[in-house]
Amino acid sequence: MDAAPKIDEPDPLSPLRPPSHNGAAPSTYRTNADVLNRAIQDIGMGRYQWQLFAVIGFGWASDNLWPIVTSLILVPVSYEFNVAQPPLLTLAQNIGLLVGALFWGFSCDLFGRRWAFNLTIGITAVFGLAAAGSPTFAAVGVFAALWSVGVGGNLPVDSAIFLEFLPGSHQYLLTVLSVNWALAQLLANLVAWPLLGNLTCSSVETCTKDNNMGWRYFLIAMGGMALLMCIIRWLFFTLYESPKYLMGRGRNEDAVTVVHEVARRNGKMSDLSLDHLDELMSVDDEEQAPRQGLSTSDQMRMLMEPLSLSHVKALFRTPRRAWSTGLMICIWTLIGLGFPLYNAFLPFLQQTRGVQFGDGSTYITYRNSLIIAAVGLPGSLVGGAMVELPRLGRKGTLSFAAVATGTFLLASTTASTSEALLSWNCAYSFTSSLLYAVLYSYTPEMFETKDRGTGNALVSAANRVGGILAPIIAIFASVQTTSPVGLIRYYLPGNEERVLVTSVEALNDILVLKATHFVKPDVVRQRLSYIAGNGLLLAEGETHKIQRKSLMPAFSFRHIKNLYPIFWAKAAELADCLEKELNDVSISESSKSDVIEVKKWATRATLDIIGLAGLGHDFDSLRSPNNALSRQYQQMRQDPSRLESSLEGALSLFSTQAAMLMLQIPTRRMRRVEDASSHIHRMCSDILKDMRNKNDLDTVKQGNGNIAAVTLRSGVLTDGELVDQMMTLLAAGHGTTSHALQWAVYALCKQPEIQVRLRKEVRSHLGPITDRQSAVSAADIDGLPYLHAVYSETLRFYPSVPSTIREALHDTTVAGHRIPKGTHFTISPAVINVNPDLWGPDADTFDPGRWLACDRRKEPPESCSRCLKTGKICSVDPSFKREKKREQLEAVRKELQQAKKRLRADSQQDQLSDDIVAETALVLRSGRNGRIRSSVHSPSMRDSQRVEVLLNDKTIGGVHLPASAIQDLLNE
Repeated sequence: MDAAPKIDEPDPLSPLRPPSHNGAAPSTYRTNADVLNRAIQDIGMGRYQWQLFAVIGFGWASDNLWPIVTSLILVPVSYEFNVAQPPLLTLAQNIGLLVGALFWGFSCDLFGRRWAFNLTIGITAVFGLAAAGSPTFAAVGVFAALWSVGVGGNLPVDSAIFLEFLPGSHQYLLTVLSVNWALAQLLANLVAWPLLGNLTCSSVETCTKDNNMGWRYFLIAMGGMALLMCIIRWLFFTLYESPKYLMGRGRNEDAVTVVHEVARRNGKMSDLSLDHLDELMSVDDEEQAPRQGLSTSDQMRMLMEPLSLSHVKALFRTPRRAWSTGLMICIWTLIGLGFPLYNAFLPFLQQTRGVQFGDGSTYITYRNSLIIAAVGLPGSLVGGAMVELPRLGRKGTLSFAAVATGTFLLASTTASTSEALLSWNCAYSFTSSLLYAVLYSYTPEMFETKDRGTGNALVSAANRVGGILAPIIAIFASVQTTSPVGLIRYYLPGNEERVLVTSVEALNDILVLKATHFVKPDVVRQRLSYIAGNGLLLAEGETHKIQRKSLMPAFSFRHIKNLYPIFWAKAAELADCLEKELNDVSISESSKSDVIEVKKWATRATLDIIGLAGLGHDFDSLRSPNNALSRQYQQMRQDPSRLESSLEGALSLFSTQAAMLMLQIPTRRMRRVEDASSHIHRMCSDILKDMRNKNDLDTVKQGNGNIAAVTLRSGVLTDGELVDQMMTLLAAGHGTTSHALQWAVYALCKQPEIQVRLRKEVRSHLGPITDRQSAVSAADIDGLPYLHAVYSETLRFYPSVPSTIREALHDTTVAGHRIPKGTHFTISPAVINVNPDLWGPDADTFDPGRWLACDRRKEPPESCSRCLKTGKICSVDPSFKREKKREQLEAVRKELQQAKKRLRADSQQDQLSDDIVAETALVLRSGRNGRIRSSVHSPSMRDSQRVEVLLNDKTIGGVHLPASAIQDLLNE
């Protein structure tokens, strides 16, 4: 068994030393402490100790009760007073806890335990009751700080008292004592459920004092409970001063008297006498005589002599003791930081996440808090049993509880439903109660009796310092914000730097204005090349510009609109397949519910669609799931082995270069990926050959044709480059679209009201999907605003590519910050798309209505372009976008006309012909990067001259257009 530290036992080989002024010398003190330990053990666990166990439990309960009180009233108080920073209340509380821990902890070692024991809960009761009448948020904060001064003394004082009266055979009760900690949490939530659940306003807008009295009644109930505890301590229990404290102060006779009184209360006798204790220098005997005749100021100076650092220095007297004390201080600091960050804001988390999941009523919030508290109750009892197990003990139990608590805490962040969140929080509550039970008992056992109050004060103060930092973090990070806005710099375990981009300005720099300054890292390019080839997705620099220009005609609206019948036909085929499988599932005897897997059908449908629209080839994956192409992509998507996955994950954490190693190792999975990639490459080559043989170019000239055929007609790309583009179309086209379709189905299942509204809009505008004769055009789809809102919200809330990486090619700047060459940026739409600073306070809610917020009948178009800047991003339907684009194109054409006029004026001055001017104006339309150069020559000129026109960034129609965007408009 990992027994408690025997810190009070003397070393039998150590010589006795004379006492020091501030108590006994270490060896003498330990010898006499051992005598008192044996005397307490001989008396045994009796009536006095059991009564002490009960009243000490009040302090244990108070230590957890009042921080929970603060967390439970945080939301209603912030609603009533319309507080911008609610965590300030928690900050005030933790400042009071810090003051209380230091004051009571040091005082009980200097002036005794008894007086502190009786005052702490009384102070808490008085100011807790007074807080119920607070007229302002500041008043609530002041009273919270004052009641916390009393609460802060419970741990250092009560644990020292109980341990010093407890027989060694029953020290496990110090762990069991923490059951009061869990009971307090249960009791607080039990009282809060009816009061706060029914007498709390639901929002800031509708909150008044009259409809928000729940938190005031709750404080009265908790303050009254604390007052009752104080009365019981004062009137129904007599606490004796700790005999070990008295002995440490040189008052041996008083110590012996206390031991005999405890024995008498237990109905026993003690043979302890003054002769059993070594003679110690009695501070009272030495100082009493000299004090007679001294002035008041001299007497006060002598009374303050004990206020030295001797008790603190004793905690660090030896390297081992210094290490133990320092480690315990660090542990309590971290717990003080983590506990308020999670537990103090748990009701807020429950309520806000509940709203997201559709059940965020105040009543449900406090009901869940009660359930969580009830589950934590057995943790203390289990901890008391585990510390006595031979192979586990205190250290083993503490380690297990810490690991389990951290695991469940991290797991709670993965919850996608309120039920899952409640389950993880219940598991966390149980293990954290076990953790606290062991830690509360283990801490005071580490310190010698004469320094125990000081040691408890230090660790308790460290805990409160962490508690002060917690609300400060919450204030600056905001409990509603997923991440700060800007550039967040962090390091991988291998000391490789990363920068997370969370601002629109930085994104605009990296992806638009300075896109040529950044590339995908080699490891990303190599990994994606197996799946997507070396097409547009992986091209960089000048190559990317050429490929993009060659592909743009194929993606123009006038061409894409001709592909809508393909989309509709395959959607109808998908509906048939789903209906057939549902019928098969319904009649199957082994099936227990009408459930089908959407993932496989979404993947097959999108693969067929991109095959027809992109390559002009029907892979027929919906009807033939085992076709060659589907099998190859299944090979690529096959999960790696556990060993390979673990190794890859570990290496990727350390550095990009380390992750490259996995791509070079010829594992079975990598061989399969390479084989599948080669097979898809050959398949695309064969399709390209068939395309040439069938003379699909004639179809293109007629305004029809697939994307690959349109690109082939341009003649810019070689066959090898075109095959790479076809691989990119297949992989990127069906993969991301399939993910979006799956998430859209998931979102509609989670919110049936959205599904009903969307179905109503579609069925009222489009014909039945079973009608194969009905044709759906681009105009039909454009007339479905709610459909556009749903898929826009799906792409925002469930981005198909949650994150990607860019690397700086050279020194540059991003959002005003200097960026050195080689810096890696993590671009995460999953983070940015739920940022309240950009999308409003409901950013973490799936709400298609946000995309309908700009009503063009009531607001000018410019207002929509400002939605991003005001923190509410919205969109408009495609018809409005096209109108906006026409306005922009017209403005650009005017710019070109002005440039042409300037050229004509220059030509008259330089005697250039009109033909040369016209030729130069045409060059303006095919230039790249906004900087257009053309060599012109006139027979009348002696030398060739270069005419340079700069196409700069423009603000057109209230929208900022970079030069590259203007060029895109021209290309269309």
